[in-house]
Amino acid sequence: MLGKVFVGLLLMMLVVASAAFIYSKAVPTKPDLNIVTPERATIRKTIVANGNILPREEIRVKPQISGVIKRVFVRTGDQVKVGDILAEVEPQPSPAAVNEANSSLREAEIRLDHARRELRRAEKILPTGAITDTEYRELQLNAEIAVANLQVAERLVEIVRTGASVELGHSHSEVRSTIAGTILERPVDIGSFVIETNPFNQGTTIVKLADMNDLLFVGEVDEESAGQLRVGMPVLITIGAFPEQPLSAAIETIAPQSSQRRESSEQSSMADLGNGAVTTFEIHAKLDDETPMPLRAGYSATAEVELSRAVDVLAIRERDLHFRDGAPYVMLAAQESEVSEQPVRLGLSDGIRVEVLEGVSEESRIATSVRRF
Repeated sequence: MLGKVFVGLLLMMLVVASAAFIYSKAVPTKPDLNIVTPERATIRKTIVANGNILPREEIRVKPQISGVIKRVFVRTGDQVKVGDILAEVEPQPSPAAVNEANSSLREAEIRLDHARRELRRAEKILPTGAITDTEYRELQLNAEIAVANLQVAERLVEIVRTGASVELGHSHSEVRSTIAGTILERPVDIGSFVIETNPFNQGTTIVKLADMNDLLFVGEVDEESAGQLRVGMPVLITIGAFPEQPLSAAIETIAPQSSQRRESSEQSSMADLGNGAVTTFEIHAKLDDETPMPLRAGYSATAEVELSRAVDVLAIRERDLHFRDGAPYVMLAAQESEVSEQPVRLGLSDGIRVEVLEGVSEESRIATSVRRF
């Protein structure tokens, strides 16, 4: 009995719901229009690039000999001049380097001894005419060359063992600044082992320094934007650390060659086909010499370049536009429940608002959406 009652109630609920649905379709609903009007505005077309504030040149100072850092004379942030001593390296020559230097010295001694014996023999027989004056002068030259080679070998042994040379007047164990600037980074400490620069190794960086009075904005733009930029264009730089203090700059260089980066690491086997690759061009903008705040290398920044501007023009939001076959139009509300299509001619757009040249006025009532309930 209860089962039959339940089934009857269920059927009744279905009938009521179906009737309500049919009635809602049959009775016309009243539209609710969301109305806006065009406004006067200034529209700017700009190109925005993200990047960083960097010094024009960053110099990595490296030692001339391998060894252990004995003393360090600078810290990060210090100002240095050309020739200032940054650190001192205590030589730790390898056995191979010592053996090679000693072998070169021994060879130079043997060659000098041989050259002197030949010269003494020639001096004895020169009066007899057994050798010519030209041959005698050549033996003298050989002896002088042997003396010079011995001096070089002696200095080499001295440098390998001590890192300094009295003959040269300076010490290779002293690491000196090559430019005037600010110490950006000092990756070594006392006791660190460092390697000299050679054809097989880039060497250990003692300090990284730069002239912080010559700063650039370095960023990237897509290829469409790169085609619209020109060297010398003014740039407005906004630094993340100082958002309320924009800086003036000017485009200095636009990369002549593009670079590509992948948006994701997926489908790496398709890299040659360009899947997921974005083509960008690096731009450099020179900051004005005078800045109201201290700048640090690596600050994140945004560069804005203005391409064109329309001042005090009639504008609407781009989202209120409609298109048919590429032609733009808006929906004008004539009365509360009536709308009509109105073609418009557009001007400059900033991506949010667009200038309207023809089709509407400041009094026009634009229907942005129609809601029925």
